[in-house]
Amino acid sequence: MESDHSGPPERLPERPDPAEDVALRAQVAQLRAEVARLENAVEHERRRRQTVIDRYEHLLAEREGENADERRSGRLFRRFLK
Repeated sequence: MESDHSGPPERLPERPDPAEDVALRAQVAQLRAEVARLENAVEHERRRRQTVIDRYEHLLAEREGENADERRSGRLFRRFLK
């Protein structure tokens, strides 16, 4: 079987200019460093938010405990008055 090669022959990709290659590698390294910095910032913010959530939940638990204590005290006081 013959294949149809009626189009122009394929050209081999040109080798990049060494200066462009160095510039591209530097840009890639810079972008990787920026991505790493942003990932660290996101992780730091996630931990900070989790700390705020934990504090809020602790305060709610304390408040609920105080409310339960107040309800018990109120019931005891009412029993005392009877």
